[in-house]
Amino acid sequence: MEYDPNYDPGALKITIKKFYRAGGVSTQFNGVASDIELPSIWNYDTDEVGESALPYALPCDEVTSANPDFLIASKPYLAELQERSRQRVAASKDFAYIQEDITEFLKQKADKSLSLNLVERQAEQKTKLARYERG
Repeated sequence: MEYDPNYDPGALKITIKKFYRAGGVSTQFNGVASDIELPSIWNYDTDEVGESALPYALPCDEVTSANPDFLIASKPYLAELQERSRQRVAASKDFAYIQEDITEFLKQKADKSLSLNLVERQAEQKTKLARYERG
């Protein structure tokens, strides 16, 4: 049989083990939750990104924690760290642009229509291009 470069036999992905964090929670389905979360469009587009979007994703589960004392060592500082991060994000011009992108993304996601008017579409593209060039 001759090699056919267009032949695509498909793919198979099999999970044979789970990964558990020190706290005992697996990363399956939910990923790793951040203690300090920064604004990102990906925080709002969970329908299509990540393991939870796959049809046969393994469920998240929990085992006994490796060392509970180690895990609580940062807890007294967490609220202050989160507040400092929130203040930095609020004062950052870069994160203001990201927040604008998030607002625009959510607006587009909610809007199920698209103009077929060429002049309107060109104006939309010009606005988007201007936003990306400034940022």
